[in-house]
Amino acid sequence: MEDLVLLTTVIICSVIVLGLLAILALRASSGSFLRRLIGIVIGLLAAVAGASLALPDIGIGVRAVGGVVFILGVLAVANNLRRGRINHNSQ
Repeated sequence: MEDLVLLTTVIICSVIVLGLLAILALRASSGSFLRRLIGIVIGLLAAVAGASLALPDIGIGVRAVGGVVFILGVLAVANNLRRGRINHNSQ
């Protein structure tokens, strides 16, 4: 039973860390191509991890955390793609 609790804690904490990294990826959109690419990858990982917690019918708190991480991931990807297109056209 303790192993299940530990596994759940690791999964939820890793999703929260991906959400925090997605916040940082929102700021990485003004950098070089490599920074934007890393921001897109982190955003995609955060969106997938958030969706995997938000979609199943489990506790409302976990679904809320998953939804927030999903939204942050989608915003990070969208912001990096939008900023990359604007910077590319201005050159």
